[in-house]
Amino acid sequence: MELKTIPGDPLGRSYVSGSTVNNMYLIGPGMKKPILAIDFSQVSGYQQRLSAGLLSMFSNGQRLLMTFQMRYILLVDITRPEQPNILRTFDFCSDPSLENVIIGVPGSFENTTFAKFCTQNNNVVGSHSVLHPDNENRFIVLNYFLKFGLAQFPGTRTAHAFKLNNDSTDFEYDHRFNPNFQLNDLPGKQRLTFHSLQAYPHHLQYLKL
Repeated sequence: MELKTIPGDPLGRSYVSGSTVNNMYLIGPGMKKPILAIDFSQVSGYQQRLSAGLLSMFSNGQRLLMTFQMRYILLVDITRPEQPNILRTFDFCSDPSLENVIIGVPGSFENTTFAKFCTQNNNVVGSHSVLHPDNENRFIVLNYFLKFGLAQFPGTRTAHAFKLNNDSTDFEYDHRFNPNFQLNDLPGKQRLTFHSLQAYPHHLQYLKL
C-alpha cells in the first residue's frame, strides 16, 4: 500500500508493500521488473489477510517499521535490501506486555483488553499508521482504519508508543505513554486525547518538547 525510497541506497532503490498479497517488493532505476524481497505473511503462518502495510524508514537506511495485517508491528533489518530480515514481531492480540492494558470499547462506555477485543473482532485491532521520528528511540502507532466502503476495519482507535533498544534490533511497549494532555487554559482539568472514541484519526505528528 506504500512506496518508500531507501535512504542512502547507492542504487536509488525503493520498497513497495502490497495490501492484499502481503509481500514487499524492491524496485529501482534500471530494474526490468520488481523483485520479491520478502513475504511478510510468514509471521502469521502464511495466512493471507488484508494489510495496511504502511512503512516508516529509518534515516540511516538500515531499518524499517511496518504495520501488518491490522494487528502486527514489524521491525525489519534492510541492510541487505534484496534480503530484508524481520528482527521483531509485535502482536497486539497476544503480546504478554498487553495482558493488563485496559482499552475502551469504541462506541460504548465499556472497557476491555486487547485479547478480548481480538477474539470478538476477528483478530483485527486496526494497526495502521506508524511514525518513527529521526534520531528518536521511540515510535508511535495508531490502531484504526475505516468503517465505510470496502474496508471495514475500525479497530480500537487508540494510540500507542514503543521504545527501541540501543542498536534498533528490538523494541518494547512503553507503558509510561499516556495519550492524555493537559490544557494550559484549564488548570486542573485533564481531557482525553480521544474524547468519545468516535473519531477515526487519519494521521499523526510527533512534537518533541
